[in-house]
Amino acid sequence: ILVGFNVRADASARKVIEAESLDLRYYSVIYNLIDEVKAAMSGMLSPELKQQIIGLAEVRDVFKSPKFGAIAGCMVTEGTIK
Repeated sequence: ILVGFNVRADASARKVIEAESLDLRYYSVIYNLIDEVKAAMSGMLSPELKQQIIGLAEVRDVFKSPKFGAIAGCMVTEGTIK
């Protein structure tokens, strides 16, 4: 991404931008520029989610609690539960 603030690319710069298939954005308000750059960076830096199973449990019974709702009574059959 190329960002221009209160400028315009000349003809030779536009040719290079088109040849390289770059994304060029012009801004005249600094706050718009900052918001767009933050949005672009947050999309690039999305978190990597990993799921690892460390244990298995079998639900033996479900208890009703007015304070917490449904509570599952479980027995660990394999590994550990955290």
